[in-house]
Amino acid sequence: MAEGEKEIVEKVRNSFKSGMTRSEVAKKLQAKGYKLDYIDAVISKANRRKKYFLIFLVVFLMIACVGVAVYSLFFSFHKSEMINPLSGFSQTGNAGSIEITPEFLSYLLNEIGAWKLKRNPINMESPMIGFEISGEKYYSVIGNKIETFEGENGKVDIRFVADKTEISGALLSGNPAESVRSSVISGKISVQPVSDEKVLFLKGYLSLYDSLK
Repeated sequence: MAEGEKEIVEKVRNSFKSGMTRSEVAKKLQAKGYKLDYIDAVISKANRRKKYFLIFLVVFLMIACVGVAVYSLFFSFHKSEMINPLSGFSQTGNAGSIEITPEFLSYLLNEIGAWKLKRNPINMESPMIGFEISGEKYYSVIGNKIETFEGENGKVDIRFVADKTEISGALLSGNPAESVRSSVISGKISVQPVSDEKVLFLKGYLSLYDSLK
């Protein structure tokens, strides 16, 4: 590009920055004796930098959005602040008389580290844990928070089987996670895998198993 043309292109850019329209810029150049073909070429070169910037901006935003999504899916783990549902219950009370509720199980899962689980990156299915407690069935869905429901769900990945005295005892202890770990090691609480090993691995159950050993 000739030196004179560089100067013209820069002046055209400055004209656009000042708020002039393409038509106004073209008329200004025509008044100086430039032909329309040349004017179109100069304006195109003046806009090229803006075009590249817009393309870069769009690509950057797309990468940023993907990055945020990946971070949210795999790395945005945090333990929820949950109050122990039995915090006001007398330590000398009869644990066997306590009726287990979904809130109890959500709190217990939060304490043993189930919040570290993640969605299956292939089909985006959320981790799901089942419970069978003294014959009563529940299931918990792990997402931004842990939600537990009464009943059975055929999509659970693992299942905890225990007597309700073990669950209520863990809640009444000073360290629910350690209490559950001890019960698992002693066999008083059984952890049964339901999904295949690949699914369990993709959802991060390995870290949960390790914490219970």
